[in-house]
Amino acid sequence: MALRASAAAFVSLLALAPLALAPVAYAADSLSGTRGEIVEKSHAIDLVMTRGHAHMRVVREVTNNGVRHDQAMFHLMLPEGAVATGLRTRGSINGRPIWYEGELLEAELAARRYQELTGIGGYYPKDPALLSWRSQNHLALQVFPCPPKEDKGVGYDLDLPTQWVDGRERLELSEMGLTPNHGVQSYGVATLRTDVPGARIFVEGIEVEPGTKIRVDHARTIEIEPPAAFGTIDARLGAVAFGPERNLVALRFDAPRRLAEVPRRVSVVVALDASRSLTVDQVTAQMRAASAYLSHFADRDATVALVAYDRRAHDLTSGFVGIEEARALLDGGPLSRRNGSALDEAVNRASALLATAPASSPKRVVIFGDLLARETLQPRKVTGPRGAVLHLASVARSDHAAVDRDDEDEWAALPRSTGGLLFRTAAPIAPLRRSSGRADVELAFTELARPIRIDRMTWRAAGVSKSDLDGPETLEEGASIEHRAISDKLPAYAILEGELWSKRFDKKVFASPAEGKLWSALVFGSDLMSELSEPEMNVLARAGRAVSPVTSYLAIEPGVRPSTEGLEIGEAGGMGFGAGRGRLASTSAQGRPTQTPDYAGILSSMMESAVARCGAEGRTKLDVETTIAEIVDVSVVVAADSPDKTQAACVREAVWGLELPQAFTETRLGLHVSL
Repeated sequence: MALRASAAAFVSLLALAPLALAPVAYAADSLSGTRGEIVEKSHAIDLVMTRGHAHMRVVREVTNNGVRHDQAMFHLMLPEGAVATGLRTRGSINGRPIWYEGELLEAELAARRYQELTGIGGYYPKDPALLSWRSQNHLALQVFPCPPKEDKGVGYDLDLPTQWVDGRERLELSEMGLTPNHGVQSYGVATLRTDVPGARIFVEGIEVEPGTKIRVDHARTIEIEPPAAFGTIDARLGAVAFGPERNLVALRFDAPRRLAEVPRRVSVVVALDASRSLTVDQVTAQMRAASAYLSHFADRDATVALVAYDRRAHDLTSGFVGIEEARALLDGGPLSRRNGSALDEAVNRASALLATAPASSPKRVVIFGDLLARETLQPRKVTGPRGAVLHLASVARSDHAAVDRDDEDEWAALPRSTGGLLFRTAAPIAPLRRSSGRADVELAFTELARPIRIDRMTWRAAGVSKSDLDGPETLEEGASIEHRAISDKLPAYAILEGELWSKRFDKKVFASPAEGKLWSALVFGSDLMSELSEPEMNVLARAGRAVSPVTSYLAIEPGVRPSTEGLEIGEAGGMGFGAGRGRLASTSAQGRPTQTPDYAGILSSMMESAVARCGAEGRTKLDVETTIAEIVDVSVVVAADSPDKTQAACVREAVWGLELPQAFTETRLGLHVSL
């Protein structure tokens, strides 16, 4: 849970931060007067976090300590990616302050007008402020006149791109302020707000109230977290034409912090493979994996039925029980192992149990096992429980838990037909609820309880070649994918497609004029600017209302000033007129004997006494199928002249009761024995 602090307490907390942290090196702003001493009185920032970007409305107030009207000259070092999209100068009418908005002009025209308006002459020019480009992160701000012994206010707007990280909109804000000016160090003070309804604001992971003020005296991480919207992908597309076959495309898809919720009052059936193709440790790892899976239903009013299966399915609980009761059983000792891996029997038993559950309850089935069943058991012949999502999961023993989906195995078709998946997993064998790593194991098995990513993901934009659309094949919850490019096509919309578990998912977004305007400006803080010609810059800068290499802002305050106080050319001052999750570790193959054992001979010797006991000696033929050290299918034929029809059944049960030695290491064998 995030910490929460009041505004007053938080300001005090941040004020102490420089005492504990070494200052972060950065390129600070600078301020000087053309004729004398001008110092900064205040640096206020109204910072509004929104989806996709942040907006700063900056007001800086300076004081002229000299005896003549002077020009204040700022060198502004912008945060990374920031662009200037507005300028204001403050005047007064009848003693009341009033702000005059600037006009975006061609850069050379703005410079000429500023020079004219500040020069000495026999006329009464108006008082201007000029905001102009120096480099991608460096702007010049000139303000004239600043009357002696008086304060002067100037303001400008900055737009900054944000990133979508872990379900939050994040702004990495660098230190903002002046280098020491006449012995005075000045930092910006930001008031934090958001225009996203219901969103929470965080600074360095600590939740704060809207309106909280912070001093930006070192780098800050500022975030907003919108209200939960499970399964809703937020998308935005900006598409702007700025020349023949020249189009700016900015696309972003954001996944919410949670793509889905674990349903309430769900009826769950968990089936465990208790066959001899698994080792004792593998059976135990299954049980721990099942416990980790069920942990996600602990506070959801869920009920669970536990089933074990070998050649048949066996109930481990008396119908549906509470989650805690089921987990106590799963945290106990390993199940007894027998021959047979009748996965179809587990599915049938799950269907029968779910038929007794409330009709309105969501239904889930997870069948754990190694999927080494009899050869006649084909996945396409098994039908999943009606109305339930079914997952299959193999489990390997490991010190660390891991979960990976497998869409390639032939068994994947069965869970996919229900909206579920086949998973390859790993789990430790320590009792889960007494383990120090319990939280990590439970977290790893979240994906069996609810979808946590969009898989098999592709996206496309109308009119954009597929070769131009690179990107990942998955979109994790809380993560984002972005695409920004200069394209020869102008897309009207874009579509993201994929799967939640195995259910189809798609999201369509249309190009937004607002997003197009935003990125027409933000392009000047990005790497794409290097791909633009000056005429193209002019088109985009005017569309985005941004300062650029070819555009500047000029704000003019109506009024007069002493003409004899205008600036000489030589006084210009040199100013001149932008958890992972773990993956399954590879394992080495089991050691094999240098010579292949006589498997049929071993089986024959193990069955001799049983066949004699059943009275079928000399007249019995066995067909036995094995997977590793497990018998999965048995066929017995006793000579037809036998008067006792129970002999074949007697031999069959004896075969099923065998415990094959560890010499049986082949994944699958078919053995034919006559006794």
